[in-house]
Amino acid sequence: MSCIELLNILSKPWANVHDIMKIMDCGRDSAIKMRDTIIDEIHKCGKEVPNGKTIVVPMQYIVEKLNLDLEYLTKMAKLEQYLEVIANDTAVNYASISK
Repeated sequence: MSCIELLNILSKPWANVHDIMKIMDCGRDSAIKMRDTIIDEIHKCGKEVPNGKTIVVPMQYIVEKLNLDLEYLTKMAKLEQYLEVIANDTAVNYASISK
């Protein structure tokens, strides 16, 4: 997963199991364990998480638990965008070449 894709997921306010799976690059069981650990921590603080069909946790807890460096990810995402622009600019457009 690229840094751009990772930041798009991290920019959400809430994370579901699928988001956690993508962020951690893990299976469903590991993601559920992480989600449940975070829910237990939230309950210990005397707070609640929304109840519903899809169980979600605040994304900030995921970022803190995994110790993700958002500044570094942002720099790398900007670099990825820059390199993508360079790659697109240097590509030869064969349709515009005449005989």
